[in-house]
Amino acid sequence: LRVHRPTRRQSLGGKDDQLLAMASRGSCLAFIVEWFDANASLVRKYRLNYYSDETLDMINTVTGKSFLKRTYCPGVQRTDLFIGASITVFSRQLHLIEYADEGTASYFGTENVRPFALVKPSAFSSIGDIVSSIQHPFSLARMKMVSLDASAADRFGCSAGNAVAIEATVIE
Repeated sequence: LRVHRPTRRQSLGGKDDQLLAMASRGSCLAFIVEWFDANASLVRKYRLNYYSDETLDMINTVTGKSFLKRTYCPGVQRTDLFIGASITVFSRQLHLIEYADEGTASYFGTENVRPFALVKPSAFSSIGDIVSSIQHPFSLARMKMVSLDASAADRFGCSAGNAVAIEATVIE
């Protein structure tokens, strides 16, 4: 496994090599997150490290300074962490936008598959039966009504119109 070595601008101090090594072993998952600071009207970026003992810390990606020391955050579980997710850490809504290192990307590439289903417009009338049939062994994470244009419908092999996109997690 190749571990990404950060540039000087990305360096997080002496902890960086240790964090990257932990991510390659799967004991620390690292993400780049965004938080909208309403007081300053800025979107701020942080590196969020989630450890195997269910603690996390946050480091400012610009300054390299610690924003949140390693602490337990009761509302965050490992299953909540994936690209595109929104989590709340001490009343701050954070959006996970990318993996912070190759160890985390490789871990999620092999360990965390999120099943996706698209209910085509022709089956839209039986959406209730479809959702109830996939409840086990999955747990629905997100469900969203989407409108498919002609090009998107061609990619999925269906007709244009309303469809339902479903994202699930595997129940262990």
